[in-house]
Amino acid sequence: MNENTIREIANFRSQIIRERELIIDRIQTINTSLKNIDYNLGRFIRVEAEATTDKEIRDFQSELLACTEGALTGSEDEQYSEGKFIQVKSIIDRFRGREGQTDLDRRWTAKVTDVRNAYTFAASERWREDETEHEHYSDSGGKSGGQKEKLAYTIGPFRSGMAKRNSQAEIDTQLCVSAAEADGGRTGDAKSAT
Repeated sequence: MNENTIREIANFRSQIIRERELIIDRIQTINTSLKNIDYNLGRFIRVEAEATTDKEIRDFQSELLACTEGALTGSEDEQYSEGKFIQVKSIIDRFRGREGQTDLDRRWTAKVTDVRNAYTFAASERWREDETEHEHYSDSGGKSGGQKEKLAYTIGPFRSGMAKRNSQAEIDTQLCVSAAEADGGRTGDAKSAT
């Protein structure tokens, strides 16, 4: 595994960050439009995104950060250290699908590379006059059928627009695996990283 593989992982992480920022930008654009539509008399809906509490996704984000921190700007010793090699290898192995765990790893890869999963989405019904919250909808539980339908109709185009877009990060997952394979797919000892 050489510097190119580490660089591809760093680029991959950057792409995920850019796509997460794009989601927030799109939410802001949608909220600008939603503010002009009465959800109920004198109230409007604001879509909100909170960082997920999902352990797998948060662990993956931490692992990506750990294996790229200082890797391209650090010392030669740090760049190709055994620790960095092991961190990168662990991620690449899961992207490829480990023996006996291919289906599990495929589901994990789809989950952690879909940037939409980095957030939990909610809707906040707000008073138009002072923008204070009237009601918070973290899911549609506890709402009547008509309320669920109305909320879905109001924010449905947002959700379907997000669902239709293929994540560039999902595509870049394949690039990371390809880069590792181009490096000879070395998965032996850390000395092969140099």
